[in-house]
This record gives sequence, structure tokens and C-alpha cells, in this order.
Amino acid sequence: MNSKLRAVWRVFLFFGWTFWTLIVILFRSSLRRLDIPGGLELRRNWARVGTDLVGLKVQTNGLQDGGIPCIYISNHRSYADPIIALREVKAFPVAKEEFRNWPIIGFAAYMTGILFVKREQKSSRRATLDGMAEVLKQGHSILIYPETKTHNEPTTIPFRYGSFRLAAELGVPIVPIAIDYSLRTNAWIHRYTFVGHFLRNFGRKKIPVTVIYGPPFRHDDFETLLSQCQAWMDQHLLEIQESYRDTYHQPNP
Repeated sequence: MNSKLRAVWRVFLFFGWTFWTLIVILFRSSLRRLDIPGGLELRRNWARVGTDLVGLKVQTNGLQDGGIPCIYISNHRSYADPIIALREVKAFPVAKEEFRNWPIIGFAAYMTGILFVKREQKSSRRATLDGMAEVLKQGHSILIYPETKTHNEPTTIPFRYGSFRLAAELGVPIVPIAIDYSLRTNAWIHRYTFVGHFLRNFGRKKIPVTVIYGPPFRHDDFETLLSQCQAWMDQHLLEIQESYRDTYHQPNP
């Protein structure tokens, strides 16, 4: 199959699956049978099937279910990262405000638990941190990308510290996540359009990706907590890249 045709076909499959999942969400909600745990489980099932439909071949290592709320933090390569993480973790992701307006997906995310933030507005960032605190106190976890943008640097770029300060204040653990793809060009850097990047990358027969979950980190000093998590992520990103050494720096076919 032609690579662009394959990518377009995968878009239809993915949005068809998402639309079906949204119908289930709305039906259960109308019957008042959609609580937060149920919504998170529906979303995890959606993410698992959805990533398979678009050709992502996900290898997961190190995931531990401690049974307590935590803040998952991850480096950020692509728009696919949160969906890949949500295959395994039941958490409220923190997303940019514009994601709310994505067709079908934005509304489905809203129905199953998400926090939106306007990163350029200090008041919005403060309100989001308050929302994160409330979610954690209710016994649910958070998924956040403290780099705030996608990039293709070999290790992490500077983090925003708000989630680390919150974790230190509340005494909740942070679980770091390192994610990378078999090709460096899978990273979405913003000189590429979304459509162009998707057609080039998701037209391949398969897209290998590795996700490594770290141990829970705790500290009452947020700067120490940040540096510990960032060091762990940097080390494991380099390990993932080494595992893909035969393909990582090749141009996208």
C-alpha cells in the first residue's frame, strides 16, 4: 500500500474508533453510569486500540501500579505521546487549551477527565495547579509534560517547575516517563505542519516506540525533586536511543 494512502486510511480508522468510543461515553453518561474510574478505563481501552490502529508498536518497561495517586511526568516528542502513555496509566492529562477544540478527540477527553491550561497566562497556570491538587486529593493521578513543547533534542529541555512544587507540597510521588521512537524524525518539531508530519511518519508499516516508567520519586524540596527526575529521564532517553542505534539517525523513509 502507498505510504500516504496508508496514513490516510489510519486517520479514518482512528477517528472512526474515537467516534464509536464517544458514542459509548455519551450513552453511559446519559444513564448516569459513567463515573471517573469508568471514564478512565474507557479511555485506556480507546488508547490501546487507537495506537494499534495507527501502526504504533509500543514496548513498555518498568510500569508499577502502586495503587496511590501520583504525578506522571514525561518528556515530549510527539502529539502521540499522551495517547501512548494513556494505554497504561489511568490519569488526568494536562493539555494545552487549544486541544479542547480538536474534532471529537477534545470532547471525548473532556468527558473522561482532563485539565486544560493556557500556558502563556499565569492565572490559567495557577488555576490548573489548583485543579491538579483537587484531582490528586480525590485519589486520581495526573499526567503532565513539563517541557511544554515537543522537540528532537537527545535529552530533556528545561522543565516548568509547577508540578514539582505541587508534589513537594502535597507529599505525592512523581513517576518519570522516558519515551522515544525508533527514528529521530518521528519527533514533531514545529517547522513541520501536523498533516505533513503525520503523512510522513504514519505511512510506515510500523512505528516502534519505547516507553520506560521510572520508580516513584519523593522529596520535600521541589528543586531536588526536579533534578532527580530529569537526570533519570535523560539517562533512560539515551538508553532508548542506543537501543535504536541502527535506525535512530536515519532519514524518514
